[in-house]
Amino acid sequence: MREVQHRRVMRDPSVRPIEKPEARNGLRITITRAKLNHKYKRRKKQKPRLNDDDTSAIAHMLQRTKVHFGYDVVTGNLWFDTPIKGDDIEFDGLDTGGQVIRWWLQWSIVRSGGRDGPPESLRVYSNGKACMLYVQASMFTLEEGESFVVQGGNPANSDAPTPRFYAKFFDELRALLGVSFRLEDLSTSNCPKFELSRSKNVTPDSNWNQGTVPLPVHTTDQLLMAIGFVRPDRQIVLRCEEKEDYHVDAMLRVLKVMGHKIDCVVHNNERVITIEQIAENSV
Repeated sequence: MREVQHRRVMRDPSVRPIEKPEARNGLRITITRAKLNHKYKRRKKQKPRLNDDDTSAIAHMLQRTKVHFGYDVVTGNLWFDTPIKGDDIEFDGLDTGGQVIRWWLQWSIVRSGGRDGPPESLRVYSNGKACMLYVQASMFTLEEGESFVVQGGNPANSDAPTPRFYAKFFDELRALLGVSFRLEDLSTSNCPKFELSRSKNVTPDSNWNQGTVPLPVHTTDQLLMAIGFVRPDRQIVLRCEEKEDYHVDAMLRVLKVMGHKIDCVVHNNERVITIEQIAENSV
């Protein structure tokens, strides 16, 4: 079995690779068939669904943590080894995308004691790469007062939420869950650069209401991702557009694995998602 245990971080020779230990004594999270969605099912030429940039970014995010990872390019299985005591977790990556990987990556870090300081700035060397993905991959590992900088790539790439989306989404997140983030555009004329900062939590708005319009799919999946980290103090009901898209279903599966009680029904071309109970073992 051919395995990729580590990579240089985004082709940066100054960063040492993270070695996976010979033996493990804690919980392992395995995502089988990671990212096996319709995009990759249609590929005529089979190649690893996680490329060098993907594994390099994971290695970067795991610096100064107690988590190690491995990736089998043949099976597509990705795993995170942690010092957490408990039974191993196996999650089927069929019909999921990179968002699920970024959720389990952050869950592994947070549950393993966090990071020794904020994450190092990340330089994206591929001009077309969706750099906003790394905002999503880092936000819930930040402590209050910490920040993360990503430089390079393409902030307008449709594979990731845009900076404008995040500005509006952070308002919703602050009202619903009380967690505060800010994304600042530090770009120059020839290089994108963004700083994500986490501020002190605030009291959630008990009167939060999404209004009469169903939430877009990508707002819904982002909120579900957050609910897995920030335990709400009340029942949460989200109404989103009914649309053929695997992202919402994938995040619902993650939350169910973590013990959340969720009811999901389709009514009048809307999907109504009710989080009945917040799991005791959520972060």
